[in-house]
Parts: sequence; C-alpha cells; structure tokens
Amino acid sequence: MFTRFKARVTRAVASLTAVTLLAGTAAVGFAAPASADEETPTVWTPQIELFAADGVTPLGDTEVQEGDSIVVKGTGFAPDANVGGRGMPIPNTLPQGNYVVFGNFAENWRPSAGAASSVRKVSDQRWALTEATVEQIPSNFKQTVLNQWAELESDGTFETELAITNKEGGVPTGKWGVYTYAGSGVNNADQELFVPVNFTPEDRTVSVSGTGYTNLPPATAFSGGAYVAVVPKGTELENISQGGSLPSILIATAAIQNGAFGPRALKIPGELRYEEYELVAWVAHGFANADTVLARQALPATGDAVDLPRTLNFLPEVSGQVSSANGADYYVSVQAQHFEEGQGVYVAFIEKGTESDIQVGGGGLPVAFLANGADSSGEFTAILKGDSAAVDFDKQYEVLVWQKHTMPTAQTIYARSDVSFSADQKVAMRTIGDAVESPVVSGSAKVGGTLSVSNGLWNVRDGAYEYQWFRDGVAVPGATNATYAVVAVDHGKKLSARVTVSKAEYTTGTATAKAVTVSAGEAPKATAAPVVTGSAKVGGTLTVSNGTWNESGVTYAYQWLRDGAAISGATSNKYTIAVSDSGRKISVRVTATKVGYNSGVATSNVHTAGQADAAKATTKPSVTGTAKFNSTLRVKQGTWNVSGVKYNYQWLRNGKAIKGATKSTYKVKSADVGKRLSVKVTATKTGHANGSSTTSATKKIAKASPTVTVKAKKSTIKRSQKTTVTVTVKAAGVAKPTGKVTVKVGKKSFTKTLKASNKGKVTITVSKLNKGKNQKVTAKFTPSGSAKSVLTAKTSTAKKKLTVR
Repeated sequence: MFTRFKARVTRAVASLTAVTLLAGTAAVGFAAPASADEETPTVWTPQIELFAADGVTPLGDTEVQEGDSIVVKGTGFAPDANVGGRGMPIPNTLPQGNYVVFGNFAENWRPSAGAASSVRKVSDQRWALTEATVEQIPSNFKQTVLNQWAELESDGTFETELAITNKEGGVPTGKWGVYTYAGSGVNNADQELFVPVNFTPEDRTVSVSGTGYTNLPPATAFSGGAYVAVVPKGTELENISQGGSLPSILIATAAIQNGAFGPRALKIPGELRYEEYELVAWVAHGFANADTVLARQALPATGDAVDLPRTLNFLPEVSGQVSSANGADYYVSVQAQHFEEGQGVYVAFIEKGTESDIQVGGGGLPVAFLANGADSSGEFTAILKGDSAAVDFDKQYEVLVWQKHTMPTAQTIYARSDVSFSADQKVAMRTIGDAVESPVVSGSAKVGGTLSVSNGLWNVRDGAYEYQWFRDGVAVPGATNATYAVVAVDHGKKLSARVTVSKAEYTTGTATAKAVTVSAGEAPKATAAPVVTGSAKVGGTLTVSNGTWNESGVTYAYQWLRDGAAISGATSNKYTIAVSDSGRKISVRVTATKVGYNSGVATSNVHTAGQADAAKATTKPSVTGTAKFNSTLRVKQGTWNVSGVKYNYQWLRNGKAIKGATKSTYKVKSADVGKRLSVKVTATKTGHANGSSTTSATKKIAKASPTVTVKAKKSTIKRSQKTTVTVTVKAAGVAKPTGKVTVKVGKKSFTKTLKASNKGKVTITVSKLNKGKNQKVTAKFTPSGSAKSVLTAKTSTAKKKLTVR
C-alpha cells in the first residue's frame, strides 16, 4: 500500500479587473469580479514535479528499478475543472479530476489530440479528485475510486505516490514517465503533462516446451531440429529467420524425444511489449514458410513457462470403425486429423482396393462430401451410412479420403484406413429382430371411424408385412388389413394390431401396436330440425316432428321446454298449453340415440304461448239508480260466457274515464250534472285475454231539488207589528247552500241573501203587512254560486198561515 501525501499551500492572489484567456493559455477558475474589493479570478497553471520515495529528493534523471516508488507533486490544477465525461463512475455533473500515471506512452499520446487509449500503457495510476467530488460518487462506485484516490486540494495541489512497474509493458518507441490528463474521457490540453522517468524494464526469461513434433512432411528432412523465435505479431513467415535482433533458440533433433522437447530457456528483452509479439516454431535449418512452420501463438504477458505445441504441417491421417449395425443399415464413424483448414474432401466406405470402381455420384456406395473439410484444428469427423444387405462378409473394406472435385487416384488420395465388422455386427445385419420403432395405431378410435396401423420401423429393407387386429387381446376374425372399420361391438373395448415382417434369408420380426380404447361414435346430427305445430294458446295442443337425422336406426326421446327450462313430465311428442305457459316461449328438445354412439340433440322452433280468448258478455252490463246529483248509482256486471272471471269497473263521464271511479257503485258529483254516465266492465281470468263491455249511458244527470222549510214566528199580528219568518234550505251533497230567499206574505214580498256562513238557514223580518185572515206564508229559494250548478229553485209554504189584524 502506498502512502497518500497532502500539502496545503497558501497563496496570495493579486486583484485583477479582468482576465482574458486565449486558446492554449492557462485556465481561469472564475469570472472577474465587479468590484476591486471582491476576490479576483484564479489563473491555474498545471505543473508536476517528481521526487524520490522520501518525497524530498528531486528525482531528476536518477535511474529507477522495478519495485521502486516515486512521489508526484502537482500544482495549478483547477479543482472545479473537467466537468462532464462518461458519467461513470463519477456523475458527469461533477469535476472529473486528473489521472496521474506511471507508464509507457507513444509520442503522440494526448487525448485532446484524438490519440487512442491503446497508445497509453498504464503501469500504475492515481486519480486526483477533490474530497467534495469523492463524497458525491455513488456508493457502488466509491470504493473503486477510493482505491486510487489522491486528494486534490482547493488550492489546486496534490501529492501522491506511484509504483515503478512494467505490468502492462510498453508501446513501440514509447517513453517511460509520469503523465497527467483529465479523467473520465474529458479533454483538457492544459492538464496533459509529461515528465520522463529513467526506467529500463528488466529482461524476461521464459521456459519453452513443445509436443507433437513428429511425423513432419518428408520434404522438410527434419534432421536439423526446429527453431523457436519471438517475432512482432502478424509478421509474414517469409520475413522470419533465425538470428538477428529478435530472440531465438535452436531445438536440436537430439533434444526432441517422442515429439516433445523442453523446457528450454528463451531470454526476452524487457522493452518488448508482450501482447504485440508471438512465438513461432519452424523446421531448421532454413527460413520459415508455409511448408516449414510448425507452431505459432501469442507470447503470454506474464509467466515464466510457455507451452508451444505443434499445430501445423502434420501428414493427413484417417481412421474408421463400424459404430453400429442392424438388418437394415450399418454406420461407419470416420475421424481425420492433420488436414488443411477449409479444404473440401470426399469420404467413402468401399471394398478395399476398389477406388477405381467409384463412379461419379458414388455409385451407391456410402460417400460424403465435406465442403469445408477440417476446422481450425485440422480435424473433421463424418458418419457414413450403408445398406446391410449389400455387405459381403467374405470381402475386406476400408475408408478413403481424397481431394474434392476429383476421382480417387494416387495423386488425389489423402489417406485411407482398413475397417472390419465384428462377429456380433455380422449377426445383427442378418437379423430383423425387434422393431426399431413400434407400429402405431392411428385414426378415429370411435364407433363408425376407421383405424390404420403403421408398419413401424425395422432393421430390414424390402420386407413383406402381414396384419392382425385384436379386440381386448382376442383376434378379430377377418381383420387382416392395415385398416379397420370400427363397429358398435367395439365400443369400450381396446383395439390393437400385430405387424409381422419377413424377408428371405432373414429371421421374422413381429411387433404389436399399443392398443387404443374405442369411444362412442359421433352423435347423430339433425339435418333438418324438429318442427312444432298446433295451437299455442292456453288449452291448445302442440305436436313435434322428429326432424331428419344423418343416421338410420335411431330412437327418439322428447323434453318440452318453457323458456329453455325442462317442463316436468312433458316427455311425449305432444303438449297441451297450460295457463302457466301464457306469454312463455315453448319449444321441445329431441334426443336421438343409437347403440354405440353418443346421443344427438336438436331443439325445435319456438312458439310463444298465447292467452285463451277473452270472455264475452252475453248480457250487457247496466247502471241502476237515479241519474241526479248526489245520488248513488250501481252497475250490474251482466252475464259472461266464461265462468270464474273477476270484474273490474271504470265509470265514464260522457265516455271518458272518471279518475278513481273503479268500484261497482258511484256517487254522482257536481261535475256530472248535465253529463251522461256509463261503466266499462272488464272481465279477467288467468290465461285468458281480458274481455270488456260498456253499459248504456244514463240520462243527463239532473240537478237535485233542495228541501225548503218555512216557519213564521207568530200566527197572528197587528198590522203595525213586525214578525220573523225562518227559512231553512237543505240539500244532500251541499253543506252550505247559497242563493236568494224570497218570503211572500199575501201580496207583499221580502228578499234576503242566503250566505255560506248562514249554513242553510236565514231569518227574514216582515212588516207592514196587509190585513187579512189566514194569509199564506211562502218562501222561494233560488240557488247561486256553486249551488246553482247542482240545485234547482224551490218554493215551499209554511204549514201555519198568518192573520194580520
């Protein structure tokens, strides 16, 4: 762990009125103040100095070694600069600080000039950031940053320690030193600084071992062994040779045992950038080329041991074996190695030595064309399939590989290898044995359907097949075809089929298909729906037809429905409409059944049940009573042709309904005077339409005649005397009659108004009467106001006469 150093510097800043920066000049921390009393802008001029590990001794050109450490001190780095960048790990709204790096960079390394990161090889790094920025880093990133944090003070200074290491190597013509540049992808040319460090990486020694260095192409005369050299990555083979400035070693023939050598020491200069170099092995003595190169791979960046197996220039090899065989087919598995990548080849299984008999297209032999040949490892595999019946066990066989788009000759054949059949394989190739795939029963496993049985898959070609169907394990007589028509007796039973295959010189094979359970046949279907006919009124009878069905020999059952719900007990083909059916939808469900089949169902057309005919009056209703005001009238309902009916009444005034007048009696009202009254009688009965009949109208309703009572107070008076006559007016239905009352005694008349407040009684004073004996006293009431519309005028005579002396 390195120690983090801090230094605080107190600076005095002169007051400036304004500061203008041109491109390439030092950065200004903030804008010029409006007043000379305020702080002036800070001009940041980034600089770095290098010191020995004690932090005091200037480093200068002192040579450093792997494992040393140095101290870097920076000044003039604006704390609030470099806002933006990638946003991770530091949000791009914060200053991104500066990377402080020891490494090996190319001459043109600056990010602000567009240099790629690949030209900057970082061996050790610190990140100069303010504490305020670090505190705002998301928690999931903070520890990563803290591991390389160097605190950037508010005055633009930092101090940190870097390790001298060659961890990442260098770049061609690169320079070792300390570099600074803006963090997180921000470009800031002012802060891109470089101070060289006198460092030369140590040489590296690796131990190289190899395997597979046998069976080299004869043309190479592998008597001189092999060379191993370190070369720049991607160097053309023709430019590779032993000796020169690059490290190389000779592996002598005697040093190679069973194709293996090593370990052998190979010294690599420390300045080589490891990932840009690779190890190449080729045949000694001579130059490397496509015919002599034996191995080529990248030089590992670390480690002191390298395995360099041979991967190139092997002679092609092929091998094959019969992997499986049966009465139909045999399969030859082919493995090949040391072939050129991507080179197309033919692979064939033939009678040994008969390659000259191979015809274009294979001539019926197992032949495969591999268009892409071997993969990058130089290997390929193939599976060849042949007809078992075509094999003669008295002959020998081999696999052959030759050049694509040619016929096999000594010049085009790459490799060949003998192949033989085992004793067990020979037996299997002449035995049918068990089915590879069992026969399968398919089709419609229901009464009326048809089933078929497949042959299955057998280890034989051109076999002859025989069939036998079974019902619950018992052979069905005559059922010896590959198809079977399912009949009613099969319902609920298990049907299966046995397949027997035979071929001359082969044993016989048999297999039985898995049984299927027979379900009921398809339900009969109505091709024409049942039809309901008849009277749909209450008391009427409906009849349903069976309809037409697609199956013969069916029987029928019926269920009548009311609004879609079954009517209890209604299960014949006829139905009498009940009172409860009135207004409901009546239909019937017909069920067709047949042995071995599911039941079919069809529903008839719908009839809406109507009411029975309305009751009719055979004797017209009539009104009784006196047709005058305040009298009570009654209605006689008459005689009707339907018994058990109920009656409703509606009294009519000049043919129009009187509100609330719905009883069999009616008391005549003032509004009825002068009008004619009648009654509409309605006869109702459940299940029947309503019947009605209206009475004849009454005479016009007459006014009522009031009762007028006259009574003189005295029977004898002097002519000079006065007396009173009391007149009382009463009329049923008029509680407080009003009008004019005229009293006449002899020939003299006296009149007084009868007011409502008089409650029908008024007293009139009579005087100055003419002399006479037994003069009549009469009173006449003439109605007025509301009483006038319902009452007639009325004159009455007092029982006692009046004598005036």
